[in-house]
Amino acid sequence: MKISLNGKRSGLRRSRPSRSASVRVIPAAATAFALPLSLFLFLFTFKEDLLFASSPEEGPSRLAALLASNASEIARMKAGLAAGETRPEWTRLRAEIDAAAHQRDAAWSGLYWYTSLPEALAAAASEGKPVLSLHLLGRLDEELSCANSRFFRTALYANAAVSDELRRNRVLHRTITGNSLHYVLDAAGVPRDVMPGLWGPGDFLRRLMEARAEASSSRATEGGAKAASLLDAPHRAGAPSEPFKESSLAPSSSFSLDANSLLLMRAKAPRMDDAAFARLVAAFERTLAEDTARGEQMRLNILPWLASSPSLPALTERIYREAFLTPGSDPWLGLVAPDAYSAIEGDPAPGAGGPDARRAGALTASKIALERPLLARVTPGGAPAAAVTGSSSR
Repeated sequence: MKISLNGKRSGLRRSRPSRSASVRVIPAAATAFALPLSLFLFLFTFKEDLLFASSPEEGPSRLAALLASNASEIARMKAGLAAGETRPEWTRLRAEIDAAAHQRDAAWSGLYWYTSLPEALAAAASEGKPVLSLHLLGRLDEELSCANSRFFRTALYANAAVSDELRRNRVLHRTITGNSLHYVLDAAGVPRDVMPGLWGPGDFLRRLMEARAEASSSRATEGGAKAASLLDAPHRAGAPSEPFKESSLAPSSSFSLDANSLLLMRAKAPRMDDAAFARLVAAFERTLAEDTARGEQMRLNILPWLASSPSLPALTERIYREAFLTPGSDPWLGLVAPDAYSAIEGDPAPGAGGPDARRAGALTASKIALERPLLARVTPGGAPAAAVTGSSSR
């Protein structure tokens, strides 16, 4: 018999009404009233820390208690879901864990995410740990957050070695706006490293451990320049990295999914036969390899900005504008081609929002063309997913 936190013997405690009920109406309203995407993101961003701050009864201890008291059932659930078995009590268990963690599929990761940056920074200062801050579009505790965040949950957070490193040595924070971006912040909120886009679990773990070692060594240097330990001479010069070449990729264990990630992946596709599942895994691992190479190159170009940006919001805005090509000056964030028709009365041409917007919009068609071969490998039937315009905006 599992004991829930309210002490009753009747099974798991039911979650309180989710805040997502109020959040979900905003995307619907955005569609109904045809709000530009940038305004929609602003509505989500405004007073985010106040709106989504944790209540006193929430926190890492609540999640830890749920995981510990239901450990045997969680193991049975993970194996059963991967085999195609479903039970109502497993649905309730998953929902309770996800609500406590602020992350979907948290039974596989065991990670707790702060939704308020001030709370995360306070915890980091108290525990002597850096903060890993995730920027994504949508909510990490919902199935249909942005595609890269779904990949993070499967390939990164469910990975046993990655989740162990995060749980022991990081305070985790997530936003509900932006693009696929992980920041390493110190306890004062100063960015020390950045990992844009999707990474393979091996490389993601390597960067986390290197950032931790660099942070430890830099603490002894009082008043050192921000992120100086991260930048060797070529990076400080801001030299652009070599263009991405798919042919340069080689098979590597850095992109291999571990057993726990495969269980989660199987749970989401339990009726797929073994041969088809093996092809799906191979395609996904290839995606991880390609996106890691792009992310590594993008990171080298972003690192010099860490020392020169006056604030974290200013740095984030620059990354979105110059690296992801999704500038805030464009109401469509660079995701609509300059000659696309929106069917919205009075809507200007998507590329008319200024030079940044025109540059980003003009690149949309080329981003789509570059991604089509990759999308054809990972979507059913080989058909490209038209809604996805590029790896940086997934």
